[in-house]
Order: sequence, then structure tokens, then C-alpha cells
Amino acid sequence: MSGPEAPDPPGRLGEPIPAPQLLAYLSGLEAWLAHRRTELDRLDQAAQASPASESYTDDVLLALTMWQAIRTRTDGGPSPTSVPGSSWTTKAAIPVRTSSGRGTCPSGRLPRS
Repeated sequence: MSGPEAPDPPGRLGEPIPAPQLLAYLSGLEAWLAHRRTELDRLDQAAQASPASESYTDDVLLALTMWQAIRTRTDGGPSPTSVPGSSWTTKAAIPVRTSSGRGTCPSGRLPRS
């Protein structure tokens, strides 16, 4: 894997994070997310062009879903999955493969194959 590494989160539980450290972390996280998305798009294109594209669907879907979860949390939105006993809701659009190419699942529920 090339490109920027995911930054280590600053601070400790129960202690405020100094603004410069928080801003540096968020900047590093944005760079990491952008680079990962570029890599995932290339991987998705290669998987779709493969004669055995169906064998890659689950792995690409998992990688894109994980990326979307991190992107959503970074943007300050709810987690794309429901966690019992928490206040998180399932509202994020999750990238999914459709018969016509790539789409999203606005309900956050993945279609069964």
C-alpha cells in the first residue's frame, strides 16, 4: 500500500486535545481518505474488468463499505451501521454494485446476493 498512512489519533481519553494537534490529525485523515478512495476506485475498475469479476464483488464491497464508514464518521455523520444499545442510526448511503454498475444503497441496508 502506498501513499499517506492513517494518522495516529491525538489526545487521551478524558483530556482535551490541543487545537493544532486536532487540526493536523484531521488534515492527515483527509489525505488518507482521499488516497484510499483513489486506490479503491482503481481496484473496483480492475475487478469489474476482470473475467472473474463476481469473485471480487464481496471484497470490493467490504472495502468500499469500510471506507464509507470512516468517511461518514469523519464528516461528523452517523455510523453507517446500527449498533444495538447506541444512538447510531443506519442512514448513510453505502456504495454497492448493481447490475448497471456502481450505485448506492440509501437505506444503509445491503442487498442480499
